[in-house]
Amino acid sequence: DSSNNIYVADYGNHAIRKISNGVVTTLAGPTVSETPGFVDAPGSAARFNGPMDLAVDSSGAVYVADYNNNAIRKVSTAGVVTTFAGSLTGVSGFVNATGTEARFFHPNSIAVDSNNAVYVADEGNWLIRMISPSGVVETHPGSPKNSDVQVISMISSIPTLTEMRWNRYGYGILKKWNINNGFGSILDSNGTIYAVNSGMIWKIYNSGVISLLAGDCQSYSKDGTGLNAGFGRITGIVMDSTGNLFVSDDNTVRKITSNGVVTTFAGAISSYGIDTTGYVNGVGTAARFNQLFGIAIDSADNLYVADAFNNVIRKITKTGVVTTFAGSGVKGYVDANGTAAQFNRPFSIIMDSSGTLLVYDAVNQAIRTIAPNGDVGTLLNGFLPNANSDYINFVAVDGAGNLYYRNMETIGKLTPSGVISTLSTPFTYGFTVDSTGLLYVLEPHSSGILKTVTGTGVVTPIPGILGP
Repeated sequence: DSSNNIYVADYGNHAIRKISNGVVTTLAGPTVSETPGFVDAPGSAARFNGPMDLAVDSSGAVYVADYNNNAIRKVSTAGVVTTFAGSLTGVSGFVNATGTEARFFHPNSIAVDSNNAVYVADEGNWLIRMISPSGVVETHPGSPKNSDVQVISMISSIPTLTEMRWNRYGYGILKKWNINNGFGSILDSNGTIYAVNSGMIWKIYNSGVISLLAGDCQSYSKDGTGLNAGFGRITGIVMDSTGNLFVSDDNTVRKITSNGVVTTFAGAISSYGIDTTGYVNGVGTAARFNQLFGIAIDSADNLYVADAFNNVIRKITKTGVVTTFAGSGVKGYVDANGTAAQFNRPFSIIMDSSGTLLVYDAVNQAIRTIAPNGDVGTLLNGFLPNANSDYINFVAVDGAGNLYYRNMETIGKLTPSGVISTLSTPFTYGFTVDSTGLLYVLEPHSSGILKTVTGTGVVTPIPGILGP
């Protein structure tokens, strides 16, 4: 600590020892050899079960990786022991939550940074966990079921974790984050970006810290929490008014809570993780889709998906009721109301501030509009400049009604008056737009640099966030 006292996690004696000027005392836990236990109490009345590692924060409090109790314990400077995070009964598991609602599986190493955030090597879950000073547990990028995390330590006096990597996929914090196969990102009211990358959903805080919310990079769909969940191919992402995320994932719509709990909201997944195709209106998992290529949300939290191979736009209410909002299901090009209209491979969808849906109708090479009453019209007919028609993806509409879209090479902008321009940006897998028209762009493969791009195409790296 700051007074040069040394603290030791005495695994075999299930105690926390303190060495001051060469004098060894027991700060917490039994003073004589005793069987392990799990008791929050002052000093010698407290019990641990195989404390594996410890770290000291700026106030002198000691955080203990209590290995066999599957918990993170906190010892005050007076020796009072409390459970900071993890089950109060030693139950193992994987849950991101606050304090004792969270779950760990054999935490074996621990470190504290200059902001008193606690980092834990969660051995049994094969990942790194972070705990805020208020006890909120989150997951940092870790190798899904293939990494043997044994040690975590701070390697500078002002630790930033900017160069830290610990899995074969190359994910890390900040500077060396790789972007691969990402389709979609969204910016919340706090400035946090939720980005899709290789079948996983990540949170990028405005401080530059990246945290894994859900997904295991295994390329098949399964419900679960955090790394225990899986996605097939995510093609769009939106957030509702309560902070839940919804993604279009092959032939399903998946829901992700703020704690990383993933469930199938509409459509069905087989026991082998393969989505079931079809064309059925129904409730929740009774509904069927055929290749969803985008998702939008209105002010009432109703979802709209581009059901590409069924050639329709489907609507999903907050209670999971799925109906056909527009399109007859027959390939064609007809502007009409609701199911009298026709599309041919609707590949992207977004909603503007007036509640009008914008749909990229790929084979018809058109941008179609759908009014709140279901009237379908045409905004633009013909190829967008420099666009590959197979890869157009509507990303966002800014506060002025400008539509931003991505294709395999560039980012394009379409004004409400129909003026089209191409922004000077590199190849990108994902970006999002704020209400002022400022774009946040994620570059793939080479460096994962996060940049801003103005509506006129001026590119600026964001200092300290995924920067060179």
